[in-house]
Amino acid sequence: IDTAVNGQEGLDLLNQALSIGRPYTIVYTDQNMPLLSGSDMLKTYSQREKERGSHRVKTVSVSGDSSKNKDLYSFDYYAIKPFKKEEIVSIFLNSTTKKDC
Repeated sequence: IDTAVNGQEGLDLLNQALSIGRPYTIVYTDQNMPLLSGSDMLKTYSQREKERGSHRVKTVSVSGDSSKNKDLYSFDYYAIKPFKKEEIVSIFLNSTTKKDC
């Protein structure tokens, strides 16, 4: 498990892992991060995945905003804060289909 304090740092970690051939399986990101939003970070990274022909990382938006906006639809899953442990577990168990948590 790795952590980033802002979206740019998250993007750097994603790119580094992809470059060494060990891409992440799942990424949890907040929508409102400094420097680069969660959506922008993952849009940029998904372009790199496509260019390299890599597997697509599963993405989870973690947000305190309970309104569903268009940016959430670019994620595989989302969890609205505060979320329960069971919601996070269900993301792992149901990772092959889109699901609202």
